[in-house]
Amino acid sequence: MTRQSIIERTIKSINQLPEDKAEEIADFADFVTKRFEENRLTAGILHMASKSQAFAFLNDEEDHYSEADLKGPAVRIAPSLDRYNDTVLFPDKLAKANENLKKSGFPKLPNKK
Repeated sequence: MTRQSIIERTIKSINQLPEDKAEEIADFADFVTKRFEENRLTAGILHMASKSQAFAFLNDEEDHYSEADLKGPAVRIAPSLDRYNDTVLFPDKLAKANENLKKSGFPKLPNKK
């Protein structure tokens, strides 16, 4: 089907609809047109940026992190904090949390098979 025949078929269908439905189609067409233009603009910007030498200096920058840096834990707890293991630091908040749990209960977890 040619582009022109698609347009003619669509116009014929729109002419048979009430005004509010024709308005919906016009709004949808505006939406699709805007999205198409934005995608085309984004593709153009990406193409220009890929050809640009503006960020070429980043290729020469040394790596600050290695893959090995990503494999360890993100946070290490200092052993000096072990002295707080059996200490409630915020008793009021703990009491409030326990009260809320008594009212609402724990969420039900799906059975793992």
